[in-house]
Amino acid sequence: MRREDKAEVEGAKSLPVADQPRKPKGDSVDGPAHYKGYDVLEIINRYKLPFELGNTVKYILRAAAKGKLLEDLKKAKFYLDWYIERIEKEPVSSIG
Repeated sequence: MRREDKAEVEGAKSLPVADQPRKPKGDSVDGPAHYKGYDVLEIINRYKLPFELGNTVKYILRAAAKGKLLEDLKKAKFYLDWYIERIEKEPVSSIG
C-alpha cells in the first residue's frame, strides 16, 4: 500500500513512520520495484501477521513481477503450509 493511499483506507490505523524518508521505489532494499507501490512491511505490520504469513504475503505480491512466478508461488505455499502445520499442533483463535 502506498503511503499516500494509507490514509484513505477506511478503518486504517496510523502506522509509525520512520524519521527518515523512504528511499525511492526501485531501491533494491527499501522499495523494490517488484512490489508495485505496495509497502509490504506496512501490510504485514498492519495485520500483525506472524512470520510465516508475512512471507506468504510477500511472495504472493511479488510473484509475477520478478519473472519467477512458479518459484515465488511455491515459496508462498511453503510458508502457508508451515503456518498451517504449526496451528494444527497448537491452535490459535486469531491472527495477530
